[in-house]
Amino acid sequence: MRKEDENRAMIMQTAERIRKSRERIGYTQEETAEKAGLTAENYKKIEEGNNAMSIDSLRKVQKALDVSFDYILDGRTEPGEKLWQQVNSSDFQVRMSVFARLLRQFSREAISKEEIADCIWEALSDGTDDC
Repeated sequence: MRKEDENRAMIMQTAERIRKSRERIGYTQEETAEKAGLTAENYKKIEEGNNAMSIDSLRKVQKALDVSFDYILDGRTEPGEKLWQQVNSSDFQVRMSVFARLLRQFSREAISKEEIADCIWEALSDGTDDC
């Protein structure tokens, strides 16, 4: 594959990951553009793969969609994303167990991300709502 073709393929894959991230959280292109501080026209071109992004634009889109640079650029998911995918693929009872545990955890004062992740993993593995 020629270098130009490889670059085009990477741009299109990045654009697709951005689009999927936006759709996953339920934003329109216009909402995402506004949150990122971009024009709707420029944002649409980014999702179509027709607009090269500056580092600044990439950072704004990444923050607006609350995804990692690793995911946007090469599809690598964060541990938290893998955890979230596992929660979403679980049956209703397990998801409710996770929800109940999280409610109890968030009702505490200072809680770390690690404590939240541990709580979710426990709920996924044992299916109870005890934290």
